[in-house]
Amino acid sequence: MEEPNEQNTVIIPYPGPRSFNQDEAMFFNGRDQYLAELTGKLGAHHFLMITGASGDGKSSLVFAGLIPHANAGFFKAKFMKWKFVSFRPEKDPLQSLALALTKPLGFQNTESVVSSLEGNFSSLVELYNKSPLNTEDRKKGYNLMLLADQFEEFFTNEENYKVDSATATPQAKRVVQLLLETVQFARKENIPIYVVCTMRSDYFGHCTAFSGLPTEIVQSQFYLERLTRNEMFDVIREPAILSGNKISDRLLHTLINNINEDLGMDMLPILQHCLYQIFVAADMGKEEMDLLHFAMVGGISVKELPEEDQHKFQKWFDALREQEKAQFKNPSLRNVMDTHAGRLFETAHEFFNANNPQQKPITKHDAQRIIEIAFKCLTKIDENKPVRNLMTLREITAMIGDKNINEERVGKVLDIYRIHGNTFLRPFIIPGQLQTSNLKPETVLDITHEALMRNWQKLDDWAWEEYHSVLVYKDFCKQLDKWTESGKKKEYLLPGGSLVYFEKWYKNQMADPIAWLARYYTPAESSKSQEPSPKSQVPRYICRNKTNIEYRTPNIE
Repeated sequence: MEEPNEQNTVIIPYPGPRSFNQDEAMFFNGRDQYLAELTGKLGAHHFLMITGASGDGKSSLVFAGLIPHANAGFFKAKFMKWKFVSFRPEKDPLQSLALALTKPLGFQNTESVVSSLEGNFSSLVELYNKSPLNTEDRKKGYNLMLLADQFEEFFTNEENYKVDSATATPQAKRVVQLLLETVQFARKENIPIYVVCTMRSDYFGHCTAFSGLPTEIVQSQFYLERLTRNEMFDVIREPAILSGNKISDRLLHTLINNINEDLGMDMLPILQHCLYQIFVAADMGKEEMDLLHFAMVGGISVKELPEEDQHKFQKWFDALREQEKAQFKNPSLRNVMDTHAGRLFETAHEFFNANNPQQKPITKHDAQRIIEIAFKCLTKIDENKPVRNLMTLREITAMIGDKNINEERVGKVLDIYRIHGNTFLRPFIIPGQLQTSNLKPETVLDITHEALMRNWQKLDDWAWEEYHSVLVYKDFCKQLDKWTESGKKKEYLLPGGSLVYFEKWYKNQMADPIAWLARYYTPAESSKSQEPSPKSQVPRYICRNKTNIEYRTPNIE
């Protein structure tokens, strides 16, 4: 199956696991009926919080719905033109906001914007008023729409929110207060600045950490409901028609019938990813998208195909390598994402060696080790479910802890998950934009959608394996604390069996031990930790033999 590449100029009407962007607005379907309500609330309050379940298309609704709607003149404001600025809180919300505002507001460097935003809470309004966006000429000025996308990152990143005390950090409070004060100034003085936020609805209760935010949400909230069956028809069929491609009725109805409650919150991202893969399998849309192509991406069993297509599929399947055939064991709509991600994992070393001839070739073992550690870094278990965890390329490389594997090498291995068509990791490699090709050490990486965590079996296993390892570490810290608090009495030393267990756990860590402990170590770890229920019971260890060996954790400063 041909993978899309940077030279590919075919317009693909389905975004895959990522959100729709502004350029894909014509392919965004099923949500048009909400745009008038969105613009009405935003126009009245200068603030809009779009909430909904994970995977229900909140970001797409803004980028491919609300923004084009405003550009088309359906959102009346002071000026005729719009400037759209989006940022995600990430690990440093003030820096992220300043970086997003720098060019639109006419600044040469981000540092000066940061300095301004650190002033009073009206600083964002002042920056806008002094910027080229605000002019006397109604035809030349710009209204400013500021999007805080994935607002839940104010709660999921420990740099912004302390889970133990359910409190936001000072910097996170400052940025949110800045946004709220901007809204109030804009509303009072009729300044054309509008703030939009997208947030998963399960984090609504966390918003009490920010004074004034719940009040704004109550006044101007929009809950995005799950797509209905009829809307799903439009999501599947209309993009194919609008792009001049064809999709068979039998594939359309098979996809609809395979969408069920078992897919839960992942329904839409799984469907969009599957449609993208089907389009690629159909020779980039040159063939009518049909059941055969659904089977080629791991969506249905060969037995479910018409007899003539069974022969075609078998001929195609026989030409695959054994490692690729292994990905087709459990065909289903949910399995398409697992099949694709697994195929990338198996061929990452080949991708690296083919695209980096100037670099020393990498082995399959090293490439897969890099991928496993990277995805473990970018995932964590929170409230008994996998969630995204942002880390920089430098931090991930340190976790690998191999002097022969530098940041550039790690980045080039991970590129297979960033290229057009395989957009499982942010930031994406955008065709035609060379600056997106090379990751910098300080670049923050992120899994595109949490649906990947729930539907790529390897990643789910890695996340829980890491979680169990953290539980073992916290258990060890408790044992160590008991020993030190007792005045290091011999009777509090670890029994032989327990000591062997902990030593084996420590030696079996795939990541660099010091970097790994640095990630999870906090002072008085055992007294602060509160273990959630694990996915399965962590093994226990019983041994009555005493030992005089002192077992210590590395000193992490």
